[in-house]
Amino acid sequence: MEDATLSKWVIEKFKREEILIVTSDYHQHRAKIIFSAVYAPFKNLSFFSASSEFVDPEILNSLVAHEKLAVEDLLKYGVRF
Repeated sequence: MEDATLSKWVIEKFKREEILIVTSDYHQHRAKIIFSAVYAPFKNLSFFSASSEFVDPEILNSLVAHEKLAVEDLLKYGVRF
């Protein structure tokens, strides 16, 4: 949420026609929900993900579990900023 809200003014100031959002593959779903809401006036959003294939599975499982809960909350309560 913070990255989306804090970067929005830069996009508005420089009037970018295309916006590329890069995040980890396990975080992409949540990033899409948040950036799509915060950047709603902008039409050309593209999302790219970095692979987490080399992340320690124990750490990755914890991150994936966190993302799952965070996405469930966003879908249930919406994006508030």
